[in-house]
Amino acid sequence: DWSSDVCSSDLNLTVGEYVDLYTIPQKGSATDLAVSHVSITKVDNKSANMSGQVGILVSVQPKDVVLITDAIQAGRIVVVRHA
Repeated sequence: DWSSDVCSSDLNLTVGEYVDLYTIPQKGSATDLAVSHVSITKVDNKSANMSGQVGILVSVQPKDVVLITDAIQAGRIVVVRHA
């Protein structure tokens, strides 16, 4: 499982939904899909009113942990509802 805060969320995420995680690199490279079709296992809206951030926990395969770690080091992670 991987946990993160989602800033300025207007997605209204719910447990059981699937999302994709994209990287927005710091150095002007193209946006890249880090991990696709991951399930949300927890949504924490406690701080949404104060800071605009929503905490999420997603369930990922062990092989995807390295991809997410690399994406975090490369830039920002963006959560997008899986289509």
